[in-house]
Amino acid sequence: TVLKRLNSEDVAQLLDPVMGIFIAVFQATSVNHLRSVQEDALMAMSALIEAVKEGFLKYVPGINPFLMNCLRLYDEYQVCQVAICVVGDLCRSLGVACLPFCAEYMTALLAALSEARLDRSVKSHILSCFGDIASAVGTNFKPYLEVTLTVLQQASAATMQPVADDDYDLVDHLNELREGCLEAYTGILASLRADPTNSDVSQMVMHVPHILS
Repeated sequence: TVLKRLNSEDVAQLLDPVMGIFIAVFQATSVNHLRSVQEDALMAMSALIEAVKEGFLKYVPGINPFLMNCLRLYDEYQVCQVAICVVGDLCRSLGVACLPFCAEYMTALLAALSEARLDRSVKSHILSCFGDIASAVGTNFKPYLEVTLTVLQQASAATMQPVADDDYDLVDHLNELREGCLEAYTGILASLRADPTNSDVSQMVMHVPHILS
């Protein structure tokens, strides 16, 4: 809350000591398994990223090991979900500068997506994060394009399953999946549009029915 009320210049002056505190918190909670504290620290870091944008780049290598650990906390889905949102915030704020970290992020996100232990409510956030990454790195998303489109096709097909009128939880889940798919497709299309001569645009043609459905 405090970070959101400060202007970007004030936040920039606090970056070093605040990041030192965050890293100390993650180090301590990784040992003591204080997951709620990790969740709070991630949310605070998200506000910091939004405030300083590209200025956060130099802190990413130091914070990434803790962020990756949080992405693998499948049994603590609230922490995992916030970590996914932080990845999205990072990519939107850093733009193409996040490229060196994308392989690690994509590997972790794809693993989480296929993890049965992870609460299904988190899956839509993963799909949306794919869109954030694609939009940030532009045509550099090509190595992940095929696997991401396959995942989105599967997710889109899942949203078409019949649902009982009174199964409100499933209805909400499927709507969230649809939203996640659309956000992912939007980011991918934006990445492909960065280069009008990109032949990968043709790969999207077969996915048009899934997008429109």
